[in-house]
Amino acid sequence: MEIKYIMLLPKSALFATLLTAIIGSQIFMNTSAKSQASEASITNENFVINTNKSNKSNGQKLPQSTFRLIQNDIQKRFGVSPNTLKLHASTSETWDGCMGIPKPNGPCTAIAISGFRVVVSNQAQNRFWVYHTSNDGERLAYNSTASLPRNAKISAPKIINRNKIIPTSGDSVIFQAAQTTGFSSEYYAWELTRDGLLTRRAIARKPGKPETIRQLSKQELDKFTDVLTKNSFNHFHRLSYLNMSAIAADAGSYQFNYYGAVVEYTQDDLQKYPANLRRIISEWEKLRVASNK
Repeated sequence: MEIKYIMLLPKSALFATLLTAIIGSQIFMNTSAKSQASEASITNENFVINTNKSNKSNGQKLPQSTFRLIQNDIQKRFGVSPNTLKLHASTSETWDGCMGIPKPNGPCTAIAISGFRVVVSNQAQNRFWVYHTSNDGERLAYNSTASLPRNAKISAPKIINRNKIIPTSGDSVIFQAAQTTGFSSEYYAWELTRDGLLTRRAIARKPGKPETIRQLSKQELDKFTDVLTKNSFNHFHRLSYLNMSAIAADAGSYQFNYYGAVVEYTQDDLQKYPANLRRIISEWEKLRVASNK
């Protein structure tokens, strides 16, 4: 079943890309430590610095040598044979000093690192890993939040094309939940502004202006945004956990957008999703149901 999207790339995305490039040209970190070691050295739980830089990239296609480094890292962490691992999806990205995996409310160095967002799965299709890498594979960051390294009951996520991201209605919107599939006479986007105003607008057959649902208290707004932040919403950026079989049976799917970070999921068995994503979905559902009373 074909999924139809009705919006274009947010105009803020181009600005963000240009700004990142400008910042990166002003601040540069020299990561090529002079080392005689031929193997990667693990600097913390999720980051790896490879000291043997040998591969090059044009920034468009993941180099095979970088993929081998990812395979080797998965083998070290989980004991999985590299021969059983395959590239599921990849796309070029520009990372900051946190490689797109910041700690909640933590600082990141303002530096532009060209690289890739990568999804790797095993042949049995019951495990998957998400990695953020530099072009040459010198920097590898394992995105444990978005991965299911053991007994996954859902398919590995795909990567959302930038032109499939549904833009918000204005700069004051900090969160959006937009329906993208499902049996419905109209699809709606729920939006929450930074001052706590919850609205809803039609986005499919008869697009319209936002209608006010209710005004959240400061305590309600803080509680909701705290859950999204503490569960590292931005670690799921551009990952699509859509269940195509459920969609074929008219299951509803939604695209969440929180401060520009976007994730998609299908409303079927939520227990199958990564734990942090489950908590994010649950918190939104509680807020939506409370607002419909």
